[in-house]
Amino acid sequence: MNIKNLLFVIALLLAIPIASNAQVTTSSLTGYVKNEVGEAMVGSTVELVHIPTGTTYRTVSRKGGRYDLVNLIPGGPYKLTISNVGYTPFTESAINLPLGENTRVDGDLASTATSLEGVVVSGTSSSPARKKTGAGTNISNQQINALPTLSRSIQDFTRLTPQANGNSFAGANNRFNNITIDGAVNNDVFGLSGSGTPGG
Repeated sequence: MNIKNLLFVIALLLAIPIASNAQVTTSSLTGYVKNEVGEAMVGSTVELVHIPTGTTYRTVSRKGGRYDLVNLIPGGPYKLTISNVGYTPFTESAINLPLGENTRVDGDLASTATSLEGVVVSGTSSSPARKKTGAGTNISNQQINALPTLSRSIQDFTRLTPQANGNSFAGANNRFNNITIDGAVNNDVFGLSGSGTPGG
């Protein structure tokens, strides 16, 4: 291999990292959230607003108080707000993010004395709502007499229920059904029928 080819290969290898850096079109922001004594604040809400466009980015600080916001619009200005319950929010404005770089902004939160008022939750329920504990469809005698049926099967009537597919409800096996007639159980308890109803 002659010197000319060797120099060309070396120049090409040196140009590859430059070309790959030119592909980056976003910025990122990272930092740590701590309280006034230097303890990491896990679960703090981090909000970054790109002021010219109003685009808002949100995340939550994780283990060690670290947060990361990626794929951000380069430039700025940005406004950063970090908040947590019982602490004064940390705010920093006029943040500019260089293209392809990871900018670091740490936030220190100061505790505030906050007294929360008690909350009383009360509710009432009518008697019929307590009796019905799940999805169900009642088919009246009048509906049974009015609907046509060719096979005299219960599947002709279960089509009235939106969740039904034959005798399968909400995707469950038909063995999970409980069919009652005038309050008496009418299931295929021995599993002899493919449809899950006695007599096929």
